Amino acid sequence: MHNKTGKRICLPIVIGDSVLRQYFPHQSISHEVWIGPDRLVKAITGAEYVTAGNIEKLLNHEDVDWPVKRDFQTFDYNRPLLSFNSKQTAESPVLHYSALLPYIDGVKTTRSVCVDSSVRTVCYNFFNMSLLQLCSGIAGGQTGGNIEQRRLILQVADRNRYIPSTYFARWRKDNTYCYSIMLPMDISPDSIENIIREDLSYRLKVLFGITARQEKRPQKILRLIRRGEGGVPFLTKGAAASTTFDEPDNPVRQLINQPFSDLCWSLNTFFPYFPEVYDETGIPSQIPVDITLHTGEKPGLPQLRHALQQYGLDLVEEQRLLDMCVITESTYSNNLLP
Repeated sequence: MHNKTGKRICLPIVIGDSVLRQYFPHQSISHEVWIGPDRLVKAITGAEYVTAGNIEKLLNHEDVDWPVKRDFQTFDYNRPLLSFNSKQTAESPVLHYSALLPYIDGVKTTRSVCVDSSVRTVCYNFFNMSLLQLCSGIAGGQTGGNIEQRRLILQVADRNRYIPSTYFARWRKDNTYCYSIMLPMDISPDSIENIIREDLSYRLKVLFGITARQEKRPQKILRLIRRGEGGVPFLTKGAAASTTFDEPDNPVRQLINQPFSDLCWSLNTFFPYFPEVYDETGIPSQIPVDITLHTGEKPGLPQLRHALQQYGLDLVEEQRLLDMCVITESTYSNNLLP
């Protein structure tokens, strides 16, 4: 086995299973079945529940109240989310509706488009979307898309409604929604986007007191710059391409034979607690480089700057006006607005 993590696993592993899948059918992984010391099934969850504390609970015969992970086997995502009886639709075809519904158990987070050419309608479904994903479309992005948290300002009473701070499976049941809208087929794509944005904006405002918008706000950023021509050369020596930036506890972050643009991307992706990094070095983005940063396991900005400076690179703080997604609740005190 060549996988470093896999080498440390000393548990029996079943390959090519057919029996267990029949007992515990599922579509998405991970799918964890918890069997207690009494050989009874105690819970079925995702991987987030696999912690030392939870394992202790089961070994100590403690009761657990975890939501059961269910995967629909036959849910048809390519049909309108709302259906009407055949007599009603035959006498009076539905040409337009929109609706916001609560979480549907066992359904994945996804989008679908359903076309009915017989009555010339098109239905747009958004399944189990978070408030952030719904607000993304209102604020000028794509409905169902993700908002970069560095570009997010929450003026809300409870951040947990938008960003999970508990077990995701339980949070998802309470804080995700399904949105569906049916429109005539002959509406232009640009008009459809505007209609969805306005309709969804109205529903979130009426039901939850939520407004979402895009504003330019001053934000702290980091400029990745080059200080002169000194420092350790970082042009690649041609070894096999690899990276350790995606290993969160690795005290040594490396880019080996990777394009220079991956440095800025990795800093933004794997150090989310730092301000957004902008590459202003002037170095061509596709130049392959070897860069090794001894940062420690949980580096602060000083450690990261020191590691970059050996290559003649540095990070400089600056304030800039950035396009921010601002989400505000009507119950949020105006005295607390920044």
